[in-house]
Amino acid sequence: MKKIMVFCTLLICLLFLTSAWSQTKEAKDPDALNLQVKQLLEAGRFQEALPLAQHALQIAEKTHGTNHFATSTALNNLASAYRLLGNLDKALPHAQRALKVRESVLGPEHLHTALTLHNLSLIYVSMGSFDKALPLAQKALKIYEKSRTEAGPTYHILRNLAWIYQNLREYEKARDLYQMALFIAERAFGPHHLKTEAVKGDLLAVQLVLSMLDKKKSKNREIDDLVEIDKKIIQLYDAGRYQEALPLCHQSLQMKEKALGADHPLVAASLINAALIYKSMGYYSEAKVNYEKALQILKRSPEPEAHATAMAMDNMANLYQEIGNFDLALPLYRSALEYFESKLGPDHLDTATALNNLAQLYRAMGAPEKAIPLFRRALTITAKVRGPEDRSTRTICNNLGFLYLTRKEYVKAESLFKKGKSKTGLVEIRLATQRPAEALTLLQGLTPSWKDTLIYQAEYHTQLGLALSGLGRQGEATEALLQAVVVIETLRQRIKAGERGGFFQAAGARGHLRAYRGLVATLAALYQKGATIPKALQPYGPDAPAAGFYFAEATKGRVLLEEMAAAARRHGLGEIPPELAKKEQDLVDRLGALEANWEKHHTQGEKVLADYRKQREELQQQLDEVVAELRQKYPRYAALKYPRPLKPPELPMKANEVLLEYALGEKSCYLFRVEPGGRTQVYAIPLGQEELGKLVNEFIAPLQSQHTCQDFSPAQGRKLYELLLAPALKDLSPEKRLIIVPDGILGLLPFEALVVQAGKDAADTRFVGDERLITYSQSAAILALNRLLAASQAKKPLFALGNPIYSDQDPRYLAHKAGKPAPVLSAQAAPQAAFRALATRREWGKTSGDDKEGKELSYLPLPATETEVLAIAKLFGVKPEPPDILLNLAANETRLRQAPLPKYRYLHFATHGDLPGKVQGINEPFILLGQVENQDQDNGFLTLSKVLGLKLDADLVVLSACLTGRGKVMEGEGVAHMARAFQQAGARSVVVSLWEVADAPAVEYMVAFYTHLKAGKPRSEALRLARQQLKSKYPNPYYWAPFILHGEG
Repeated sequence: MKKIMVFCTLLICLLFLTSAWSQTKEAKDPDALNLQVKQLLEAGRFQEALPLAQHALQIAEKTHGTNHFATSTALNNLASAYRLLGNLDKALPHAQRALKVRESVLGPEHLHTALTLHNLSLIYVSMGSFDKALPLAQKALKIYEKSRTEAGPTYHILRNLAWIYQNLREYEKARDLYQMALFIAERAFGPHHLKTEAVKGDLLAVQLVLSMLDKKKSKNREIDDLVEIDKKIIQLYDAGRYQEALPLCHQSLQMKEKALGADHPLVAASLINAALIYKSMGYYSEAKVNYEKALQILKRSPEPEAHATAMAMDNMANLYQEIGNFDLALPLYRSALEYFESKLGPDHLDTATALNNLAQLYRAMGAPEKAIPLFRRALTITAKVRGPEDRSTRTICNNLGFLYLTRKEYVKAESLFKKGKSKTGLVEIRLATQRPAEALTLLQGLTPSWKDTLIYQAEYHTQLGLALSGLGRQGEATEALLQAVVVIETLRQRIKAGERGGFFQAAGARGHLRAYRGLVATLAALYQKGATIPKALQPYGPDAPAAGFYFAEATKGRVLLEEMAAAARRHGLGEIPPELAKKEQDLVDRLGALEANWEKHHTQGEKVLADYRKQREELQQQLDEVVAELRQKYPRYAALKYPRPLKPPELPMKANEVLLEYALGEKSCYLFRVEPGGRTQVYAIPLGQEELGKLVNEFIAPLQSQHTCQDFSPAQGRKLYELLLAPALKDLSPEKRLIIVPDGILGLLPFEALVVQAGKDAADTRFVGDERLITYSQSAAILALNRLLAASQAKKPLFALGNPIYSDQDPRYLAHKAGKPAPVLSAQAAPQAAFRALATRREWGKTSGDDKEGKELSYLPLPATETEVLAIAKLFGVKPEPPDILLNLAANETRLRQAPLPKYRYLHFATHGDLPGKVQGINEPFILLGQVENQDQDNGFLTLSKVLGLKLDADLVVLSACLTGRGKVMEGEGVAHMARAFQQAGARSVVVSLWEVADAPAVEYMVAFYTHLKAGKPRSEALRLARQQLKSKYPNPYYWAPFILHGEG
């Protein structure tokens, strides 16, 4: 639920209070100090004014006592300073004291008492307590009206009182007061004074609001024109006619800027309206720019425009949600809801809108237990205020229906869709309950027109494709689903690079990814039938498996691919022939010029838009042909400039390699086998992603801890092998190296630990890792890009970090502070030296400092990692000292940042790592560094986003830390873990761990790995040899299977 903003509250000027009675300038004279405070406040130097105001109060109380006029003036000024610095809790009691003193000393009807009343009212207004502000401002005005003196204060009080009425939606009273203020301003300050111009703008704005609320014409033609335009915008927006609404929105914005100034709240409202229209049309970057401009205007206001700001934040959150940036959306939604509930009440329609929007986000985040009560509250409010047939009530019904649909509670969902009159929802019910013919019948009346949003077009073509597929009409289904994918790719391109990470998990009821997965499934079905693919699909591959592989690739690691290519472009693209370069640049320029004028083509009717789309499609096709030639002749140039999914023949594979790529689906999953030259086969896995996910979790659960690893099940490992690998490996010789591109939860699975032949126990079992050499990649395109990048130019062999100090109570740190040698950390001292933190979930540890029973999360020191780092440093002949080797006190974030990381070929981290959201306040995967002697902003947590900010040129990064290979599974992007981050930062390959690693075996593992690496073995072979070496000593996969290699082997 989004709201077009018609009006917002108006602003006022500030009024500083001080006494003009005494002009003495002695430093200890409170009146002189008060005068200085006044001057500083008027100059906007609030921080400087505050200590002086505090001092003035102390002097006044000491000189005159607590019940004196000078003391009241000092209290007033101190209250103003606190208010202007935003510290309302301190401002309020000082203003209340000032009023009490002045009423006692001067009487309740004195002009200075009126100023104090006004000052107190300003504080209540800043707090949003307009009901408390109103009687104070009314009383202040009444006193000044009686005196008929001092036009300046009367002007300010009138404007501020008008502003209060504006917030209380009593617009006629606000208008009358602005007219009185304008009358005073013209006579006291002149017709062209800034104060006169300011109140003219206020008056025009409130007249505009009144005209919007009244069907009668005003006497001001400019206002009438604006009213009609804004009403038309609302009508067109509500009707979904965005192409017609957009130019009117621009016209309204220009008129308001001319009449009210560029920083007026009504200008912000028009910017928000434009943003809503841009977002609905799928132009996300333009929408974001307009929201940001609007929020800047509202924040620059002399007093915060709280209601308008809350509405803008709610709408901005909706934009972030639609592009999949849930982390940015959540705090904005929460802030907006908090404001509406506290200021408008729990049963207000704006509160209902905020409840619905927050619930929608929780639904998208997979938190139905949080979403359902919010939906129900919102539904109760709208049904009560607007009635069950109102559009807002029906919208919430439908939103709740989609939540029940995802929970497979189809009866509840269908009932809500019927109440909400959602044909789209009823189509989803038919599809979910295997009634494709009924779904197709419903869809016949829902065909999108040229005016419909791209989101709706993508949703319709997805539903149509799934319905046709359900009827066995796979050829038609692929064409419909391709239309959906093309639209979705258009939307993705409209999001600014760097902000696309959550795109595939966003949008609509079921997410964008469904169209790609449906297309993969229908192409696999065509392959099983032996049918040829439709002509529209042939540009993506010569046959169904090849085309299916392309669309499986299109949902993997896209952001990582784009970021890696962007980083590599900074070092140059390389040369291509001048004729080809000119042809390419000409097409790029023509497409750019066409895109630059998109708005003109979208707002001039169906034919103009159709011509625009045809012209764009033709130019894009020509550019695609040029890019295809570039990929063939100049692959590095093409990979860096056009980072896109690749077709199987475009993969630079070696003769001894086979690539296995997985694609999860709702009903079935798929495995693509790609051989050198591009020959592709596809195998159906007869389980949907939910069932497969359960099997994977059951298999890896015992491996997460040394205490449960004895429960490892070879039988479960064998079952997964039969499902995931056996079909593709049955005719593949063991010498073939496997490159695995996982999907979703498969990114958390060590394929080496799957079981080829189960024995009576782990020692008697033959694993995949015993027979096959395996490496992993986020996508085939990323693998290809890595192979086209220049080799590392790093000259220094090794950087390593280990055994950090996690607590200021660590004996090593205590010895350092005392100037003594560092002791060897004993087992008894380890608990006191641990890093402790509150957890986010009770099963992990204490979530509150008040918890008397639970234990905090604890990360114990890792002395064995020092042995590990020293052994590796010795292998490479590196002295164990900074900056190359960081141990103990030096192993903190500050020293890490000071190290010349781009100069190292190998980087090794031996410390704790953990999952996002485990430690309160840390919402990303992290590597735990030293917690003492950090400087500035360093906090000892090397988070995923901090890694992304590093500039590396490493052949290999090894993360000998717990859980560095795990992370958040992001729809369409893979697992957001440390391997991904270090690759994006410039590492060619990354070794990570998938579970908590036992200390001593991990040291053995790493020393063996680097020994083989130093001996000249390739990375993947060195890792395999180290694994086999450890397996002979520790047969359980818990010990030998946690480490996997991402990237080039």
